[in-house]
Amino acid sequence: VNPVSFLRFLSTGELVLRQQITYDKNFKKETGFTPYEYLNRMRTERAWMLMLHSEVNVTTAAVMCGFSKSSSFISYYKRLYGTTPGKNLKLYRDQLGNKKL
Repeated sequence: VNPVSFLRFLSTGELVLRQQITYDKNFKKETGFTPYEYLNRMRTERAWMLMLHSEVNVTTAAVMCGFSKSSSFISYYKRLYGTTPGKNLKLYRDQLGNKKL
């Protein structure tokens, strides 16, 4: 089969889809995550850092980091860490306060 004639029968959408699938597989092979999972992890880490190092609340941090609503961020955070960001932040600040004493 002539590769050029084969490509003539593929629509642009089909070519893009094939490239996207290849990209996603290679991305997961290199990082261990799909692009979507990786992006959400980066957003979650950034939101956590904002809450830790500023007076930003959960809702504001979530929106600032690209989550459409705070409940999406909280749900994703809980799946990753087993607790909510608010509880984790309180625990962190309590431990930090005890160390200063």
